[in-house]
Amino acid sequence: MSVRRPAVLKEAIRKPPQPKGPNQEELENAAQEIGVPLHDLAKPEAALSLLEQLRGLERKPAAALKQEFRKCGFAAGPSPTKEELLPKVRDALLWESLAVPALCRLCKGHQLPVTDNDDRNSLMLMLQEPSWDARGVPLRRLSSPVVAHGLLDQLDALERRTDADLATQCRKRGLAVEAEPSRAVLLGRLRKLLVWDELPLDAIQEECVALGVPTDNIQLEARHKFMWNGKLQTEDQERKELVKRLIATTWDDIWKASGLPVDKLGRDASGQVYSHVESLQAKCHDHPHRIQKDWYSPGAWIEPRRKL
Repeated sequence: MSVRRPAVLKEAIRKPPQPKGPNQEELENAAQEIGVPLHDLAKPEAALSLLEQLRGLERKPAAALKQEFRKCGFAAGPSPTKEELLPKVRDALLWESLAVPALCRLCKGHQLPVTDNDDRNSLMLMLQEPSWDARGVPLRRLSSPVVAHGLLDQLDALERRTDADLATQCRKRGLAVEAEPSRAVLLGRLRKLLVWDELPLDAIQEECVALGVPTDNIQLEARHKFMWNGKLQTEDQERKELVKRLIATTWDDIWKASGLPVDKLGRDASGQVYSHVESLQAKCHDHPHRIQKDWYSPGAWIEPRRKL
């Protein structure tokens, strides 16, 4: 003979008991171990899961920590060690978990220019930006974070190249290369070029103004197709021309060190003179006394072929 069970009892049998969430004391203890007051977290109920996430960092290799740091919006060095990354990734994860008032206090503690209108995204950007500046990447001036991370990948690839490869790459793009260039100098020039290649037109124009490069008298090809497409083509042409002018500035220090009065001759004439002297030095390497430094004077190069 079957026994009928009450509906409430049947329901209890079908549904297993739900696990209880952490109590207030457990959350307080977790926050204390993390190192922040529980009320400073954006989601206090997630304090235990955050603690477990932070504990798990110890078991991750350097490559995984670098990727975690990147997910948080920060830029790591080209070859950071696990010991270098651990405190940085921990801070990044913790900062992401803070409530806006606590995040605001943190930024003020870092002497960052916080305003009353700053939201979570702008506050995090202030904290992320120094890591990008350290890699030479102007995060705010790029069109998107995707572009910034792509640029960072290119910079990491540069760091793995040999000195000869770096010099070859510089020459291909028209960047200055000394007779015995240092690795740091070559990397710096290529880093600047990669950034210039990714900057939008208005940012490139600002860069030119800052370096004293003229932005006028740019010859552009005639527009084609529809107006909107023509505008895009024209802007791209102008941006590429301005990048070429910026590339020319990398030669300034070399020309001035050689005794060339760049300010008087201008960059075009200075480049021609320098190239001509370099070719002469190559031909006369057995008689270096024939190449006089005073030949760099502007008057001596009015008719260089006849003089020589």
